[in-house]
Amino acid sequence: MIQTVGTEKMAEVAGRADAVIVDVRQPEEYASRHIKGAVLAPHTDIESHLGDLPRDKDLYLTCEVGARSAYACEYLEAAGFTRLFNVVPGMSTWRGPVEKGLPPGWK
Repeated sequence: MIQTVGTEKMAEVAGRADAVIVDVRQPEEYASRHIKGAVLAPHTDIESHLGDLPRDKDLYLTCEVGARSAYACEYLEAAGFTRLFNVVPGMSTWRGPVEKGLPPGWK
């Protein structure tokens, strides 16, 4: 089941061992600013990241306003993921700490 949460909830779980923030924006958006530790899995290529995402943790999917993350949540739910949270409105209202750059090894 997909639950909708706000950025306040994402701030609470950021850095917790039982939760993963998944940024589904495009690499250039992620590189400009993202939450520390967020996994980059662009919604346009989400199927190729299924093996990178844990099924035993809460996944908080974020984009800029919530539409792309909703799509990615639906895709992941159809693929058997059950601990899904769509963050609305997403990075457009995120006021917490951010980092810049792409994950190591990202091409």
